Amino acid sequence: MSDKTELVEIECTHCHNPFKRTLHRHKDAIKHGYRPYCSKKCKSEGKNTSIKCECANCHNQVLVQNSNYTKSESKNFFCSNRCSATFNNKKRNGMTEKTKEKISRGVINSLSSQGKSIRCDKEYNSSLINL
Repeated sequence: MSDKTELVEIECTHCHNPFKRTLHRHKDAIKHGYRPYCSKKCKSEGKNTSIKCECANCHNQVLVQNSNYTKSESKNFFCSNRCSATFNNKKRNGMTEKTKEKISRGVINSLSSQGKSIRCDKEYNSSLINL
């Protein structure tokens, strides 16, 4: 039998189920360093390097790339920008008025330097509008 017709049994890298492949394709995969997968679904799932985490604010499930997870010191991940802002604003409750004003000025200066308009809600501190 030739390599192109002879079948060999291989184990899938992802699901570990046995499947058959021609000897020629198996040798070629070994030569190029390819991992064997039994299906496109297993290949897709096997290449996924995301980690399931919990949103630090609302506790919903979040998928985080492995590299981002390992780089993070706090391990706080969020499902949306809204959750991130809510979580981070909770830490600002202990700030002094002077610190809040300094942050507001920085945000306003940043937005105006980008050519964006600045609008404030009625609840916003009116003394900060006239900076």
